[in-house]
Amino acid sequence: MKLFPYAALSNLDFLNEPGYIAGVTNPMFKTKAEWYDVCAEIDIGKLKVSKSGKDFYNYELEKYFNMDLDFIRPIIQRIRHNQINDDEIRKCFENFTRLTVDLAFREEVSWGEDAEHDGEKLIDVMYNRVRRFQKTNMYKV
Repeated sequence: MKLFPYAALSNLDFLNEPGYIAGVTNPMFKTKAEWYDVCAEIDIGKLKVSKSGKDFYNYELEKYFNMDLDFIRPIIQRIRHNQINDDEIRKCFENFTRLTVDLAFREEVSWGEDAEHDGEKLIDVMYNRVRRFQKTNMYKV
């Protein structure tokens, strides 16, 4: 998976990647649902799932939905109060993305089995996300 911390309309190379995470500030991007699977609108704290015919599910019913909110809300607050810079935001998202990857390859993870969120084992909370990731070409590489 490739990370584009800042993407612009003048360079849409990220659309040619089989899997990517892109950060943008131009509101035009949220109108292009065919460009994303999930759009996180940081300024209003909203997550939007694309309906472009891909294999989608009701994200808000997933066990990890609340965990995602617990992750993003403090970042939004820090952004609103100018208490975080671009590098710190990028590092937060890199680490959170790495969580899914680590759990998918959990035989290499030393902390994964005992970690919890809201009293439930993290591996159980993240089960569906990990399974979806394991079906992708990015996992198989």
